[in-house]
Amino acid sequence: TRVGNFVYMTYDVHLTDAGSPQGTYMVLGNLPFTPMSGNHGGSLNVTYYSGWQNLATSHITGYIGGSNAYLTNGSNDYIRVDNVNHTSSSRLIGSGWFMVA
Repeated sequence: TRVGNFVYMTYDVHLTDAGSPQGTYMVLGNLPFTPMSGNHGGSLNVTYYSGWQNLATSHITGYIGGSNAYLTNGSNDYIRVDNVNHTSSSRLIGSGWFMVA
């Protein structure tokens, strides 16, 4: 939902085929609107996750940067693709917001 320059979103991502991970960090892409350039505001809250083996945190958050939402652990460190084993039933549920130009 977009209200003025703010976008509020909810998501439920469920993998049905984990495949081979690409890139360095865990990100959510294809956001519903184009975020303001740079890291000008936005956050991501993960309220539930499952099927992520070897994830060394119990708290996942994130921030909006460029056109992606980057997932971070409770210490604000990026969650790296090579540190998490996904299964074909991995799931991520949460909400977030970001600013648009």
